[in-house]
Amino acid sequence: MVEDLSFRPASAEDAALIDSIATSAFGPSEHRLSEIRRYLTLEPNYWLLAEIRGDPVGVVGATDYGSFTYLGMMTVREEFQRKGLGGALFSRELEWLEELGLLRLRLDATDEGFPVYHRAGFEVFDEAVMLERPGLREYEKVPGNVRGMNKEDLGVLTQFDRPIFGGDRTQLFDALLEDFPGRAFASYDR
Repeated sequence: MVEDLSFRPASAEDAALIDSIATSAFGPSEHRLSEIRRYLTLEPNYWLLAEIRGDPVGVVGATDYGSFTYLGMMTVREEFQRKGLGGALFSRELEWLEELGLLRLRLDATDEGFPVYHRAGFEVFDEAVMLERPGLREYEKVPGNVRGMNKEDLGVLTQFDRPIFGGDRTQLFDALLEDFPGRAFASYDR
């Protein structure tokens, strides 16, 4: 276990710091800082920083969707990995969420992180594969029945999404539409 480890709530002012922790662990990303800011703005209450003698070395965050809480951005600086810090950080986050009454938890796990979550009692209930097509493409031709999504579409989208996702992502969809204009599309049938 790492000596002199302490925890404190993170805030929106810590976004760049959290990005530096994630960059140390995962490498640079041109979109991560804006994603961190978005989640800290949408759900500022459930983020926890791990510090050693005041130096931030790890982070975990959570977003409450009402019917469940989603944990994410669990990361530790590269030089502190495999020393028990991730497990300690995760255990403290779970204790904190339990104190707040947030008991139904979900998360995504990498192969490296899976053992930490499994030891904490999490079980696989679904698997996902993330795919990426290199490079952004401008949308050349949009079919006639497809149009750019706008704020008026959000009610229909969240009503459609809620039973599938299991929680209310209205605020998230609104923030994504704001942050990435022209990248969401809608198509309606009867």
